[in-house]
Amino acid sequence: MKHRGEILKKAIEASGIAVSKIGTKSKISRATIYRAFDDPFCSLDYIIRIGRVIEHDFAKEIPELSDPNRLDSEENLNYKIKYYQLLEDYTALLKERLEQYEVKKKK
Repeated sequence: MKHRGEILKKAIEASGIAVSKIGTKSKISRATIYRAFDDPFCSLDYIIRIGRVIEHDFAKEIPELSDPNRLDSEENLNYKIKYYQLLEDYTALLKERLEQYEVKKKK
């Protein structure tokens, strides 16, 4: 299997579109996109969403995208997008609370 993150990174670089702009349009945080570059099993959902933004068909490089039995319906994709965003927001909140706790603990 090819390294999906590397394929994604090369396609984004070739598009010339800034990662922050891609993140905004695909509703995937910039940090998540950069983490995806290192992930050999990067989510097909991310790849599809980013492919739409940069107008790139990844099916040539990632054969799994051509599989008609893939279970990535549009409805499931929307729920996954919301779930990932919720996880990112929750993680940010936890980090903020931890920092506040550590500051209070030092006093």
